[in-house]
Order: sequence, then C-alpha cells, then structure tokens
Amino acid sequence: AGRTQMRWGMALSKNRPNDAIQHLNEALRILDAHQDPDALDRANILLALAQAEYSTKTIDDMAASKNLLAALAIVDRYDPANPLRAEITEELGSYAKLADNYQDAERWERQSLESWQRSGAEENAFYIGRTYHPVGRYSRARTPIPGGGSRPAASH
Repeated sequence: AGRTQMRWGMALSKNRPNDAIQHLNEALRILDAHQDPDALDRANILLALAQAEYSTKTIDDMAASKNLLAALAIVDRYDPANPLRAEITEELGSYAKLADNYQDAERWERQSLESWQRSGAEENAFYIGRTYHPVGRYSRARTPIPGGGSRPAASH
C-alpha cells in the first residue's frame, strides 16, 4: 500500500502537486506504521515531496529543505553511490537558487555533478551535462570583468 501511494504521488508531482503531497504523506504514514525497512523508499518519497512542494504556489522552503536533507542523510548512510544522491543535491541547489543563495546552490550542484559522475559517466551523460551547465555559470559569475567589477549573479 505504501509503494502504491508513493507511485501515485510521484506520478502526480508535476501536474497535480497538492494531490501528490497528499499521496506521498500517506506513503510515509504507511511506511512508519509498518516500520518498512526500505530506507531508500523513504528517501525517494522525501525527494518527491520536495519536488511537489516546488511546484505549488505556496512553497514551504523549510519543510522541503528538511525533507531533502533527511533524504540525503538516508542515501549517504545506506547507499552513497546511488544516483538518487545526485537528484537530491540537485534539488537542494534549486531551492538555494530560489532563495538567491548562489553560493550554496553552486555547492549543491557541484555535489550533484560529482555524484552523477561517480555513479557512471556513460550511463548518466545527460544528467552530467545538465548539471555541469549551471555550475559553469556560477564560475563565470565570479569572473572579473575587464575594467573592474564582476559579472552579475547567474540566473536560471
């Protein structure tokens, strides 16, 4: 039942985020009630919750960041080479950009890039390229402009 709720929540996360949040919270409740030992399921649900929150008009940054950090701790504990780590750190980078915190955004996106590379460059070439692009923008944003000053902060 918990995995069914998780699948429903993940399927709805982009188009119907409020419904997704409801299903994903139910999936967490079921995992807790049955003490399901699959920690990576929990990490996936927490990531999907943060992604659904990002799609709502009333983003709860603190709750989403807390869910992402909890998901990251789970993955780091049980399977740090899992590509899920790259997805979580990429999402943390998105939230940092949303808060205009470009220093943290760069740090998270660099971690995402490193995680994608560790989990297999050939299999994850698309994700590596997608993550590498914004990291390069942060470096350019700090590059001095001839005549003084620096480039404006990167935007997405």
